[in-house]
Amino acid sequence: MRYLNYISKTVHCKDKEPGECAAHLVDYIKERFGNPRIAFIGMQPAMVEALTAQFKIRVVDLDVDNIGKRKAGVLIESISKTKGILSWGDIVLATGTTVVNNTLPSLLIEKPIIFYGVTISGIAYLMGYEQYCFCGH
Repeated sequence: MRYLNYISKTVHCKDKEPGECAAHLVDYIKERFGNPRIAFIGMQPAMVEALTAQFKIRVVDLDVDNIGKRKAGVLIESISKTKGILSWGDIVLATGTTVVNNTLPSLLIEKPIIFYGVTISGIAYLMGYEQYCFCGH
């Protein structure tokens, strides 16, 4: 899809860019939604740290090495808590990897959802999903 010029930002950011992306994400969320509670799906350290400083946030992750630990002061919860976290949140921020690990369908609820990262670029374009990837290449 990139080759056909339908999409861009299909290569991951690196070095200082994840921090820049996360800082911009805070402003993006404030401009679009004010001060929402964020259901965050998939641990992304820079984003969780930046968002935690400004918003109420709950995080769910599949990685057993993260579950039960605190990152930037936020408890990382297991996938078994997803339904409750989605219900709690005003908006959903989800990793594009959900399209690969088959967890995306459970996230498509009647709330605003923004997918972050490059993994979902093609699907987001085809399906009309909102995608946030400030520093992708």
